[in-house]
Amino acid sequence: MSLNLSNEIFRVPTGKGDRLIVCHAGCARYGFIQGSKLEFRSNSGNTAEYHKEPSVLVMDNASYHSTLIENHPKSNWKKSDVQIWMNEKNIEHHPLETLPELHQKVKTLIPRQKKYLLNQIALAKGHEVIHLPTYHCQYNAIELIWAQVKGQVARKNNTFKMADIERLTREALDAVTKKD
Repeated sequence: MSLNLSNEIFRVPTGKGDRLIVCHAGCARYGFIQGSKLEFRSNSGNTAEYHKEPSVLVMDNASYHSTLIENHPKSNWKKSDVQIWMNEKNIEHHPLETLPELHQKVKTLIPRQKKYLLNQIALAKGHEVIHLPTYHCQYNAIELIWAQVKGQVARKNNTFKMADIERLTREALDAVTKKD
């Protein structure tokens, strides 16, 4: 892959090899919390070991992050589809029950706590998932900050050596202000 910055072409290495893990804490009002930055290399490029390290994943509410383990009938389902679903679940119902009556029965069966497929997969691998509240993108400022940090590293990185990437990442993180 090639990267063109200011009409100069750099050969960018593939994503294989060591990984730099960056963790930081902060908020929109005060910026990063001094002394909370943590960065380290993953287990020397050994992706099998890298994926065994437990972590907490913070997810926004994109539809692909919020796939439910079990799909319950929605209000736009046809009566016949709701009946099929109820039959598959061995839920008693009468063929003459109206669609609103069937939906009322279904409503009592839906668990209060939603169970997401991603959470189950992550938990099986030793990770925890936290979902950001819906419609609160201000809590996901990390996306904006991370784009800024990666952009700064990409502009200044011309060696593609891990030691330089670590140094540039530290510098870029330290340059982030609460205005950002």
